[in-house]
Amino acid sequence: MTKTCFKCGATRPTSEFYRHPRMADGHLGKCKICTRLDVAANRAGKSKDQKWLARERARCVAKQGAYRLRYKEMYPERVSARTALSNAITRGKIKKPLRCDVCGFKGAARQIQGHHGDYSKPLDVMWLCARCHADQHRKERQWLSREDIDKAVRNGGAPVLRTMTAPGGPPSGRDT
Repeated sequence: MTKTCFKCGATRPTSEFYRHPRMADGHLGKCKICTRLDVAANRAGKSKDQKWLARERARCVAKQGAYRLRYKEMYPERVSARTALSNAITRGKIKKPLRCDVCGFKGAARQIQGHHGDYSKPLDVMWLCARCHADQHRKERQWLSREDIDKAVRNGGAPVLRTMTAPGGPPSGRDT
């Protein structure tokens, strides 16, 4: 299916138009290229306005604060485990290693991250580099479809991501 951009007049496939629920065909009237150019021009013009910059910074800070509060409400066990680990490191109860437990990458302490296999045991962590940590989460998660996530958000909750007990094993039902 194709559509003509009202801005540049080019006929393109609908995949080249951003989705927009209020449009009759479900897509914005101008193509992605024109939309990106408009956004860049609009931002370039507004970025010279100091009042706009101050409002935009305040909006972003407020949005980030709201996200953090929502995250704390949705995942209190995770937040509690991270806080306990951070406090233990600060107080010297746990020494953060400089090597990844999986690949052996040696880096600064800020490059090594603690991975909680079980959030109910906040000081029981694997020390991983950022790459191995991301790989570990990819292995553990059973990814949900976009529809599952949207349904959970509409119902006011976070989607439940289930961990795998072993590669290819059945989901355990614990949130990650």
